[in-house]
Amino acid sequence: FSGHAHNYERFSVNGLTYIIAGTGGSTLVGFHTTVADESKFRFSDNWGICMLEIDKFNVQHKFLGVNGEILDPFLINT
Repeated sequence: FSGHAHNYERFSVNGLTYIIAGTGGSTLVGFHTTVADESKFRFSDNWGICMLEIDKFNVQHKFLGVNGEILDPFLINT
């Protein structure tokens, strides 16, 4: 996870998942770059949070918008 950019983006690079989660309250910034091939989901329309459920087999991730809508769900098998 990283949060300096004021938006949300998830990448997958060489089998690893990277998340920029900068939607916690500061002024949001749109994307000024083209979409990278590794980018799987981008969001800068509103604030949101990441919710993780972790057990010994999986990491279940949900990026939730301010109204509770699930915007980017995915599962990582450990």
